[in-house]
Amino acid sequence: MSEESFKHLLERITPLIQRKDTVMRAAIPADERLAVTLRFLATGRSLQDLHFSSAISRTLLSILIPETCNAIFHSLRSYMQFPNTEEEWKKIASDFEQLWQFPNCGGALDGKHVRISQPPNSGSYFFNYKGYFSIILMALVNANYEFINVDVGMNGRVSDGGVLEHTLFGERLNNSELHLPPNSETRGNLNFVFVGDEAFPLHSNLIKPFPQNSLTEERRIFNYSLSRARLVVENEFGIMANRFRVFHTPINMKLESIDSIVLACCVLHNFLRRRDALAYSPPGFMDSVGLQQQTRSPSRSQRQAHQQQGRQHHSVTWVKPCPPAVMPEDPGGPLVPHHPIYPETWKSESRGAYHCLFGELNENQDKYFEYTRMSKDSFRYLLRLVEGTISRQDTQLCKSIYPEERLLVTLRFLATGETLRSLHFQFRIGVSTLSGADCRFLAVDIGAFGRANDSRTFKESDMGRRLYNNNFNFPHPRPLPNTDGPALPFVVVGDEAFQMSGNLLKPYSSRGLDRTKTIFNYRLSRARRTVECAFGILVSKWRILGSAVNLKIETVDEVVKACVVLHIFIIDRVNVELDEPIPNPLPDYQAHPLRTTVEIAHMRDQFAAYFVSDVGRVSWQDQMV
Repeated sequence: MSEESFKHLLERITPLIQRKDTVMRAAIPADERLAVTLRFLATGRSLQDLHFSSAISRTLLSILIPETCNAIFHSLRSYMQFPNTEEEWKKIASDFEQLWQFPNCGGALDGKHVRISQPPNSGSYFFNYKGYFSIILMALVNANYEFINVDVGMNGRVSDGGVLEHTLFGERLNNSELHLPPNSETRGNLNFVFVGDEAFPLHSNLIKPFPQNSLTEERRIFNYSLSRARLVVENEFGIMANRFRVFHTPINMKLESIDSIVLACCVLHNFLRRRDALAYSPPGFMDSVGLQQQTRSPSRSQRQAHQQQGRQHHSVTWVKPCPPAVMPEDPGGPLVPHHPIYPETWKSESRGAYHCLFGELNENQDKYFEYTRMSKDSFRYLLRLVEGTISRQDTQLCKSIYPEERLLVTLRFLATGETLRSLHFQFRIGVSTLSGADCRFLAVDIGAFGRANDSRTFKESDMGRRLYNNNFNFPHPRPLPNTDGPALPFVVVGDEAFQMSGNLLKPYSSRGLDRTKTIFNYRLSRARRTVECAFGILVSKWRILGSAVNLKIETVDEVVKACVVLHIFIIDRVNVELDEPIPNPLPDYQAHPLRTTVEIAHMRDQFAAYFVSDVGRVSWQDQMV
């Protein structure tokens, strides 16, 4: 928001959030409370990250942010007034007819899933059909992208139609208590209606599209006109989520606090749409589709070409990391440039996080680890590995960014998933510089288009082709431990999505399982936990993977590769010495004889028999199946 809007908002909420100083300590000023709350809403950063930038403890942040959000909602509630007269409804309908060519419309209705962390002891109560935990924001929106009415808090398992029935608006709609204009005063003497999608029930004052299986030309035009009117609610959710990026990541707070956060974002949206409309939602920021303007879908040949490009892009390229570089001697003081520098560089050296905060973190090992996700020794070792690759020469126009600062801002980006604009505010480095410098020290290249399933992705990878061709560097087959049975090959384990081969095992089908097969499936699932846990640890430590990465495709590949190799680097760091040579990640391959499908199935049966034998069983497996 603009400075004037910030001051206006601060003036309205100061009486609600101002606290008195005590003998023990001074209270946090109201402007600082508001600033840190707005920063939380705008970035979705964790409380730990806000603690580093605001110097306010996580415990206090968890209290003052919901309090401030609650104060924002109550002080700006006048910006979200629900119509109570026929004239107010007619004004909304006039805007819909003028802007979206849909008469007698009182608003567009829809629900949005707000991501949350799973509440304790909630089971699947908040788990939605999209595959994550959420609560639902049900909103009614006018033609100018402003909220008229909102209801938040219903668990994510409920459909939009079910949520509507439990809202005050839904009750008043069913009971005809909304004071809508009568048919005699509407265009064409038609009902005054609200527009929704297929999830809502059809009502005399709530309409939805015709089913796709019975469309005539007249119904197709109606569906198009209704979808245009519904654009406002879809755009409104998009604008709010883009400006308040707390909606891009799971909100890890109490449910009542999440309700306050969502309501605060809704009233702030209306507040900024009226006071800072050009800056908050500039022209071109949302859809404005006229009757003559239609977007042509890509042809089938274009889609196939794009998919082929995605398949060609997918590869697993293993590259030796760069050799350790010699670290420069500490000059003992700040570097003084002998040439002009840009103001952004000067701000970086005087007020950036690297030059201000990082020095303090060096004095606290625990906070250093929380900030960088690694110890100081690991950071220095990693810096030695990548310094030769990321160092840049000073020019006559500007002084280059230090390698330590380049590495730090990259680790911070991976650990938090913050936007480049947010990192710019912390490190005082230009956004274009951040976009070009991230993750240039990586060792592997991975990627595939998202439509492909796990099996297809693996088959088209270099590793998958080598595995399925029995051309991988596994040890020679040998008997299972403590047995004199036939020699069995070394294997990798996967789930049902993969194709079984001589070196890849997957579970038995769930149909027709006997006890031997059930125990085999259990033992295989225990072995597969490692990859599931690795993904969980990866996302937990590098939160960039928990949100949408808004970068170029090739840069996203580099980001993912960085997270993977950093995960391995930190786990293995304890056993790594500075002078230890760096091994080649993939040695030469050695071919083994190909096996038939019958032989592969028989090999799995031998593993299954081993797991129920006296030498292969574990004591707790009978209780777990």
